[in-house]
Amino acid sequence: MRNLFVILVLGCLCISTRALAQSTALPLLSHGNGDFSLSLQGGVVRNTLHQDRNDLYAFIARPALGLRKTLDIYGLVGLVQQRIRYADATLTAFHSGYDLLLGGGVSWKTPVRFPGAFSLMVVSQAQAFFPQGKSHEMLKLKTETLRKIRQTRYTWLQFQGAVFMVKRLAFIDVFAGPEIMRQQVTYQVNISLEQNQSAVPVNRLSGQYDLRTDLQLSAGLNAHLPGAYQLGLQIRGSNANHFAVFIGLSQTGWLD
Repeated sequence: MRNLFVILVLGCLCISTRALAQSTALPLLSHGNGDFSLSLQGGVVRNTLHQDRNDLYAFIARPALGLRKTLDIYGLVGLVQQRIRYADATLTAFHSGYDLLLGGGVSWKTPVRFPGAFSLMVVSQAQAFFPQGKSHEMLKLKTETLRKIRQTRYTWLQFQGAVFMVKRLAFIDVFAGPEIMRQQVTYQVNISLEQNQSAVPVNRLSGQYDLRTDLQLSAGLNAHLPGAYQLGLQIRGSNANHFAVFIGLSQTGWLD
């Protein structure tokens, strides 16, 4: 694919700032049967769960195959970084490294047409990611102070579905519609006590951190650019504590 290396380099530069990270449901389509497209996507997702502020950053590649002109299947592979500011003020914030994200989905531009040249698009996908990191709190005893370390691994499972009304304006597709997400988050925590740089394991916990289904509104645009490129922007959310901003750069079709 022409300029594929350039796309990868420029895409990574475009989305590597903290302001951007996890793009997932941008309705980018390839050009049709047998066409291959590659999107580099990024955004930031903020959720408040149990009064803990969760910020999630991700860098995702989205290879897609056009089964028809209006139907794509795609995979998701990328890296995510999670930051949690706990409601418990005695705990330091959780910062993960960059951990693996895997997933896939389908994008379908339906044959349904509406007055005003609006069309209907459906996107459905699933993804999983596994951030891990640590936080700690200080325990003050009568004669000494210990550090209680929590080494935590989260498992996020997300299932998303969205229905978009799409309107073509010159070279730009404008879209808006409802998006539903089913989310399940579990955790495993290894707890140890540290004194004088020596840590002793004391406990291991596991359980469910979150289980919910959210309905959000989503809107954005895709700009069709020369060279079979697309540049997409998407914003979704339900309130100030649950929102996301996504961006994506795509090249589609087998090009010379």
